[in-house]
Order: sequence, then C-alpha cells, then structure tokens
Amino acid sequence: MSSVSALPSRTSEATSLSAQIRADIMPMHRQIEALPVSEALVAGTIHPRIYVHLLTQLRAFHLRLDAFIEAHSDLLNFDHGILLRTQSLDRDLAALGASEPNEHALLPITEEFASWMEDEDRRAPLALLGALYVSEGSRMGSMILARRLAQGFGVEMKPGEGIDYHLSGLTDAPKRWQRVRESIERVAEQHGATEHIRSAAVRTMEGFLSVYRDVGSYYSSLGGVEA
Repeated sequence: MSSVSALPSRTSEATSLSAQIRADIMPMHRQIEALPVSEALVAGTIHPRIYVHLLTQLRAFHLRLDAFIEAHSDLLNFDHGILLRTQSLDRDLAALGASEPNEHALLPITEEFASWMEDEDRRAPLALLGALYVSEGSRMGSMILARRLAQGFGVEMKPGEGIDYHLSGLTDAPKRWQRVRESIERVAEQHGATEHIRSAAVRTMEGFLSVYRDVGSYYSSLGGVEA
C-alpha cells in the first residue's frame, strides 16, 4: 500500500472536515469505479466466486473497524449497532457457499491494510473515525448494488440471499450518514484529531483501491471477472 501523500492545505478555516475528506478521496473513488471488478459489481455480472473473494477481503477491514466502533461507541450520538458490518458479511459468505470466513486466503495487500488499522488504532486512537467515514459513505450506493447483485445472482432482494452487506441499514442510510458526519466532525474538533482522521480516511481509501485492484487482477488472470 502506498504511503499517504501530503494532504493539501485547507482552503479556508470554514471548510468542513467532511468536505476536506471528500475532496481528498474523490480521485481514488473514481479510480475504484473504473476498475473491471467494480464495473462487473455494478452491472451485476460479477461471478459469485469473485464476490466471495472480495467480501473476504472486506471482512478483514470491517472486523477491525467494528472493534474500533465498539470501543468508542460513547463518542457517537446514536445507536452504533447498525454501523457494525462483520456479521452481515458472515451471513453473505455462508449464503454464497463459503462455509468459513477464512476459506479464501487474504491477499497480501489486505493483510497489510489490516495491520495498518491495528497500528493506527494504537498510535492515534481516534484516527479510525476516518475509516468509518469511508465505510459509511460507501453505503450510499448500496441500494443500486443490492438490486443489481440480486438480479445477477438470480435471488430475491431480501436478507439471507448473499446481499446482506448492501441491504443492511438501507432504510435510513441518508439520515444516518448525516449523523455519522456530524459525530465525526464534533469529535475531531473536541479532541483536536482533525488531521489524524483526515489522513486515516485517505489511507483507508488507498487500501480499498489496492484491494479492489488486486482482487480484479487475480481473477482477470484466471479468465476474467464476469460470469
């Protein structure tokens, strides 16, 4: 995983942390969207085997983020349970035929990503709020992904069909996303953690870009990423 580049300075003191992070990670977000594995995901043509491999990598991230959320739940102004996503990943892996979460080995980049999260949590305990920002922001596209995956897998759009990761928390996603942003900005200001959180958000997006790229590259070498 590449090191975090120097972040651009604030354009003004009034610029919100959310706006800064959004500007920082947007180029990587667009790179992820342009990857073949992402295009197959959005089109609903991703092969279940590839999707299982991708979910396994994401599980390593969410396992550590969930532990962070549980440890710092007092910082959030709402029920944090909906932010926890490891269990939904486990349900999906089981529904898609992965009897154990670790059936598919983690990619080296995933192991590096997970190690960084653990190190960062020890070094700057509030920094992983930046990872939470990226995680929750990504859920805004889950309604489309859930529908496309259901169509592609030939299943109903309901829990237990292998798409729980995207179905979970859809009903109040926009309002929750606003509460998450407000909570992160409040904590950042109260604890002087703005730059740590901002840097962690960038590093998280770098991690996602590397994981999606490596998952796609691996399966492209086996004959493509589409069913």
